[in-house]
Amino acid sequence: MLAQIRKTILQRNLIVTEKRILMAISGGADSTAMAFALHMLAPELGLELAACHLNHQIRGNAADKDAGFARNLAAQLGVPYLESSHNVPELVRTKKISLEMAAREARYSFFRRAVKQLSCGAVATGHTADDQAETFILKLARGAGTRGLSGISYRSEWDGLTLIRPILDISRDRIIAFLTEQGYEWCEDATNADTELLRNRVRHETIPFLERTLNPKIRTSIIRTTDILDTDQDWLNDLAEQAWHDLYIPPDHISPYPSLDAAKLLSQHDACKRRIIIKWIHEVGIPENRIDFDMVERTRALVATDLRPRSALLCDNKSAKLHNDRLILIDNEERKDFCIEMEVPGEYCLNDLGLMIKINESIGYSIEPVGIPGQIPASASFSADRVAGNRIVVRSRRPADRMQPIGLNGSKKLKDILIEAKLTQAQKDAVPVFEICGEIVWMPGYRIGEGWQVEDKQSKSVRISVEYVSED
Repeated sequence: MLAQIRKTILQRNLIVTEKRILMAISGGADSTAMAFALHMLAPELGLELAACHLNHQIRGNAADKDAGFARNLAAQLGVPYLESSHNVPELVRTKKISLEMAAREARYSFFRRAVKQLSCGAVATGHTADDQAETFILKLARGAGTRGLSGISYRSEWDGLTLIRPILDISRDRIIAFLTEQGYEWCEDATNADTELLRNRVRHETIPFLERTLNPKIRTSIIRTTDILDTDQDWLNDLAEQAWHDLYIPPDHISPYPSLDAAKLLSQHDACKRRIIIKWIHEVGIPENRIDFDMVERTRALVATDLRPRSALLCDNKSAKLHNDRLILIDNEERKDFCIEMEVPGEYCLNDLGLMIKINESIGYSIEPVGIPGQIPASASFSADRVAGNRIVVRSRRPADRMQPIGLNGSKKLKDILIEAKLTQAQKDAVPVFEICGEIVWMPGYRIGEGWQVEDKQSKSVRISVEYVSED
């Protein structure tokens, strides 16, 4: 095992200029084995070591026992040691984030402090080959791309913190065998056997099932795949970085945030475009853990085919917008209620939403693709007989709003329709509602109301189209 760890450290260039490495010790088998192995290899690699432990205050007395074990291990190895605790459950409540995210935030904050206090250059964590395989399956199930499937990196930077993973090529079985042969003890976390936790279910059920029924060396195959993807990811990131320097526009009189040359971005391959957009979203201040696939795709759609002015919501208080051939960030204002009566035919501009509404008399109908509520541009046709000279109202959504979409028996709350579409609050507030004779008949991007459809291609109709206002 030591030979493999030495090989990983040297071949993967885990240690560049760092001479003192901070070992993150949880007390479990993985980090304990890493600590002993690095201590054995330190003289020939010319390394100094230190250790740290964070009590997350999640597991009560068991967590206190882990802290005591880590303290004693550092003393046994004769290395500088720093210990701290953080009320992670309280962080979950106050920040309204997941337990996993809160634990990571607390841990990395502690690492940054420990690195400075103990004068270390990097933090070594005890991620193993099994962690790599489990992470791959979890991300595959969530629909990750090459960025996610490339897995856990051997060396990475996180907000100024350097992280290295020297036992990433070692399986958990080899870890246990090493500790047993050397007569070393470790702490066993009882929650590791709880298959109600998703990662444990993958570890104890999914991977063993794949080994029995698909490939007995599935872990090795997955690790090989993550290694290939990681290499490809590095190359793609290099290409994106080169393009980024050509696209980047610093804050100026047009935007107080960094912006991108939209014309040049439009010409990029989608793979490169996604990476540039992810980097830009992070650059303008949105935390990496809030950047998801849908956010990136909404932004990419702005520069998919042309440079017509339009916008896409990123999160509740920020939007991406095409403006003067640039992709810029805008701060969303608080929602303003509106209600406008419109006649047939007519054109109406909703300046606050940046929308143009056109209403025309027509014959027949065209089949419009149904996307998600609020998807713009959008259009729909209604029975002219039903409209019958009545005014059409476009307004903001109200709490008690209901409609009966075509094909549905009974009505449904607009609130429920928008929740099912997984829209953010800001996206929900931006969806205009169309009403005729007091009945909600349409939301752009969604089905029209039952009973308002045009009977056939020869019948008279009223066509409503919604598009973004041109800034030409």
